Amino acid sequence: GSVYIKQGNYRKAEPLLRRTLRAKEIKHGKNHVKTLSAIEDLIALYHIRDLYGNARDLHLRAIDIRKKLPLADLSLADRSGTGILLFKEFYDWLAQQAEKSKKAGLFFEELTIWEEILFFEVAVLGPDHRKVADTCNVLGWKYYRLGEYRKAAEFIHHELRIKEGIYGSQDPELIETINSLAVAYMDHQAFSKAEPLLKRMVLILEKSPDSDQVRYATVLNNLGGLYGSIGNDAKAADFLKRALAIDEGIYGSQDPKLIAKISNLALSYLRTQDYGKAESLLKRAVLILEKSPDSDQRRYATVLNNLGGFYESQGNYHKAIKSLRKALIIQEGIL
Repeated sequence: GSVYIKQGNYRKAEPLLRRTLRAKEIKHGKNHVKTLSAIEDLIALYHIRDLYGNARDLHLRAIDIRKKLPLADLSLADRSGTGILLFKEFYDWLAQQAEKSKKAGLFFEELTIWEEILFFEVAVLGPDHRKVADTCNVLGWKYYRLGEYRKAAEFIHHELRIKEGIYGSQDPELIETINSLAVAYMDHQAFSKAEPLLKRMVLILEKSPDSDQVRYATVLNNLGGLYGSIGNDAKAADFLKRALAIDEGIYGSQDPKLIAKISNLALSYLRTQDYGKAESLLKRAVLILEKSPDSDQRRYATVLNNLGGFYESQGNYHKAIKSLRKALIIQEGIL
């Protein structure tokens, strides 16, 4: 078989390598280090021929044997580094297939390949490896895009567990992952699971001397949104107010970047029937966008609609019609 491989006659080499594999299985058993070597020879042949798909089951079998080998035999098997090199080649091939599926718009095919990548990573590198965390992140967001928030949360939770083992439980490096998990729980309506995560982020950022203030404001805003979702509007307003104050300190009081947080706080005040504060904020949002030469017209129309809706709820139909008519003109201009 090796002679045919050197000659480039791979078709003739394959049956001979398979016969060698069967002979070693009979002589040494299916889980022997010499059997593993014969399997890896066959894997290498498939890789040379770019038949990585044909090597898939052999890789699985090699992984299974490696799990059962005594440490001395495993050390002997890995002395040449062949097994690790073959896995890396196969892993790279899987990643290429995922990228091809992505470019072709084959979302579910890409998702399946990423799950296979995760399986091989866990099997070869172990469940707590950094690469496993990265792949869990990819899968978490892909399931999130599908609206499968529970499954997304499972992958992101595993990612968080791995990173906690690397960084500890209070490191700012965890913030993005904790936030992703909290968002997945919130969209799954699992508010009791999201709340401690959001509170944990606040504590981490408060204790960090170099904390990102924009991120801190976002976390406070998310916490306010959570309390609003469960009907605790007073608490929601408190966190939303804090988030807005931080952004005002960063951007100034008239920046369009404040609009989302101003609108969130206004809606929170509406729910607590604090109409004076709600009106003031809605009018402020309108003025900011009116003064901004590069303002998002869709957002401007939305803010006017919110203000018009507020006036309508207060029975001030003259002002309601004025705001709603202006919003309609802007929307018609966009269309």
